[in-house]
Amino acid sequence: TGADNRLILENLRRLSADGGKINLRLPLIKGVNASDAYIRQITAFLKAENIRVYRVNLLKYHETGRGKYEKLGKNRLLRSLQVLLVIFILLTGISAAFESGYGFAKEYAALKSGNTALSEKQLMPSIVFLFLQTVCAFLPKVLELFLWSRIVCLLRSFEKDCFSRESLGRVEGIKRLSALFLVAVLFGNLGMNLLQLILASRIYSSHYVLVLPLREIIVLLVMVLLSRFYLLTKHLKEDNELFV
Repeated sequence: TGADNRLILENLRRLSADGGKINLRLPLIKGVNASDAYIRQITAFLKAENIRVYRVNLLKYHETGRGKYEKLGKNRLLRSLQVLLVIFILLTGISAAFESGYGFAKEYAALKSGNTALSEKQLMPSIVFLFLQTVCAFLPKVLELFLWSRIVCLLRSFEKDCFSRESLGRVEGIKRLSALFLVAVLFGNLGMNLLQLILASRIYSSHYVLVLPLREIIVLLVMVLLSRFYLLTKHLKEDNELFV
């Protein structure tokens, strides 16, 4: 453990001198003291100091406790990440909903004030398109937050075992959803932009915007790549175990 052993040796001498029944337990650690030379040194010391030992137990070193402590620390980290992600999802969801609602209300007011000569019926296609445009801009954020919620569930699985069937199933699900959502976001925005160009003559608006949710696209790509990395790591782990 890095501590000085002089106190231990002195206690052995005193116990032996007092006639104590000494049961000596020696953990053997590979690369440290698991050798014939070490055993001979212990024997020589006991003889030289005339220490009477009732029994000597040679204990094989194991890391059972170490694994428990590591898992305990890992679980604390995973739970902290879950809490932070839940807070992130809630705050981002509220912010995105408010931003989308406020943006729609602002654009609707601008549409009405800029086209006072037109009736409600004439403005209806523009209002419907404005609503669809708002939904299309809000959808990538919803899909991203849904994937983050799946990440939270994955972290719960990691508490038990990072490479269990449950964890593997969740990672594969995240990978499939990320790819599906990525396609949906790209084609959804492309469709809206094309529709805006096709219906330009029938839509009354103060401006036209070509939308590309770059941030959400990057997040979805990162999730796809991380999922593939996890699956590759699991396959490598399984291959290594075949040779052990």
